[in-house]
Amino acid sequence: MPRFRTQEEYDNAGVIYGLTGGIGTGKSEVVKIIRADWGYPVLDADVIAREVVAPGTLGALLLRMYFGNGVYRLNDEGKLELDRKRLGELVFGDARARSALNRITHPLVFLRIFWRIFLLRYIARVSTPIVLDAPLLYESGLAKFCAVVLVVYASRSQQYERLKRRNPDWTDVDIEQRIQAQWPLERKMIRADERIDNRGTRAELREQVAQALQRLRLQVSLRARKKQKYLAIALGLVFCVIIVIAILYPSK
Repeated sequence: MPRFRTQEEYDNAGVIYGLTGGIGTGKSEVVKIIRADWGYPVLDADVIAREVVAPGTLGALLLRMYFGNGVYRLNDEGKLELDRKRLGELVFGDARARSALNRITHPLVFLRIFWRIFLLRYIARVSTPIVLDAPLLYESGLAKFCAVVLVVYASRSQQYERLKRRNPDWTDVDIEQRIQAQWPLERKMIRADERIDNRGTRAELREQVAQALQRLRLQVSLRARKKQKYLAIALGLVFCVIIVIAILYPSK
């Protein structure tokens, strides 16, 4: 027997939940928990950003025109790929070069994200929220397309530790440049609807994610019902005006 959706599930279906945080704060762990425990589809802006600059794409052509052919190289398999280390050396620490990179890639990333949201909403007809995982959610302007936003945070020392573990060849200067290239965590936390503290254990993180998502589902549902209430009031007023006009000016 099919299970009917609750009003809260209906209100949250296809709604965009933004997920962001500083580099090295552990967003990937939060994404794993959301996928495993909640089954929400997650759009990874980093993965999409790699797709739009893959060899043979418009993004690759624009990058080579601006930064030169040196930002692409042959890998061990003899295939052309973006040299992320070389590109990082060019843009981190150079605000003008970083701005140029963003002007090239952000529109392409936006278009692909919106297309995938369309497919999930209107073709797959998902019955859950859609999570948009984007490190630059606020910086890029993507946050304004999200109904609610979660921010993951950790201590600066934990950020350094995680980034060192993930990128052993990065120096402290490399790490600091990448942290400084994003908004301060405090600024993101002030704007967010929910904040997830990733300074503890995985069990604690899992519990925080569950509580945050439950609160956001309720928040989105209450907003939807408020809009429905205002719409009903507006339609009622229009109907009353029509009735009054009909009484005062009856048709002959």
